[in-house]
Amino acid sequence: MSILGVNLVNIAITLFAGRKAARGPKLRESDLSDWNEYPEIDLTIIRALIDAVGIETFSSMRAQFVADLRSLAQAYHEAFARSDLAAASASAHALKGAAANIGLVRLSAIAGSFEQEATDPGPSLDTILDMSIASLNDAS
Repeated sequence: MSILGVNLVNIAITLFAGRKAARGPKLRESDLSDWNEYPEIDLTIIRALIDAVGIETFSSMRAQFVADLRSLAQAYHEAFARSDLAAASASAHALKGAAANIGLVRLSAIAGSFEQEATDPGPSLDTILDMSIASLNDAS
């Protein structure tokens, strides 16, 4: 993914080489009521990105990430609604990775659970997405 000429994958590889991604336990639909027990955001990732590209570029990147996250969540909803579980899983996988790349740990964990077992996200996915975006905006 490239935003404003910045290759985010290369930045992430450079910044986090050898570091394992933080992963929470797999969530199931019945566990979604406990989503607030997961850390919402990883400030070390956000700070590393800001240090790597500067606050102005990061602010532009953040806006694009937010648009992408919303689009991916919508794609999951649509795929699930039409019972296309392969497309739902692919959308959830992309959402999981995009959220992890910018430090949204809770959203990434929820998306990972939907990737493994496509379930009706109901309003919980959108609620977590909105809260994660608010935390991202507050943190940067």
